[in-house]
Amino acid sequence: MQPPIFRPIGLLFLLTAAALAAPASGFPPEVPAGRSFEFEVRELFFRGLRGDQAALDRAMRLCEDALAVDAGDAEALVWHGSGLVFRAGQAYEAGDLTAGGLLLERGLDEMDRAVGLEPDTLATRIPRATTLIALADNTPLPGLARDYRRKAVGDLEKVWQLQRPYFEHVSVHGRGELMAGLADAYLKMGDSERALEILTRMAQELPGSSYAEEARRFLSAPRDELPAAVRTCHGCHDGGDGS
Repeated sequence: MQPPIFRPIGLLFLLTAAALAAPASGFPPEVPAGRSFEFEVRELFFRGLRGDQAALDRAMRLCEDALAVDAGDAEALVWHGSGLVFRAGQAYEAGDLTAGGLLLERGLDEMDRAVGLEPDTLATRIPRATTLIALADNTPLPGLARDYRRKAVGDLEKVWQLQRPYFEHVSVHGRGELMAGLADAYLKMGDSERALEILTRMAQELPGSSYAEEARRFLSAPRDELPAAVRTCHGCHDGGDGS
């Protein structure tokens, strides 16, 4: 595969993943939030994406240890694949295009295999979606960016479908990040009508929130003068509109 050259994913990936993967945004009240492995790995990843290389390395080792026990552990596989994609960005930044290309290909393959193993779980769909969104936003090749974003949209639509029975009980932060992320992806794919449909729902269902305010910014703009992007990551890790 001919690898793209893109800027390191960094904070964008961290904030998006944090917002969407938070327990309150993904589980109905009666379902346990998840096993401790996920929480430990996720927090280590977030520290690593802030620049703590030792934490990132430990997160990758935890995934590798889990996969050594069970090669079909979809959750460990998707997080490991996401980590490889981040490492690909580091390799590209360092000028090592060969290593970057190999890491990127492996990471994308691992995430796809994870979703193939467990296609109907948030635990695989959300990490792949957030990684692909970050890739799309940091890839200067329009064709690849469209492909990444299209697959991410499929993941996020699936997340929304899975959450439908209890979506009204999901936190404002969780609902807002999902809808804002989807609207932004559709907008960047050129489907402004679908983006505006989602933003209309965001304004109606999250009154008084910063998400509703962001939606109104689009809904009040002329159709030929829409802003270029929908702001996401409202209050990630600092309170925001709730979690």
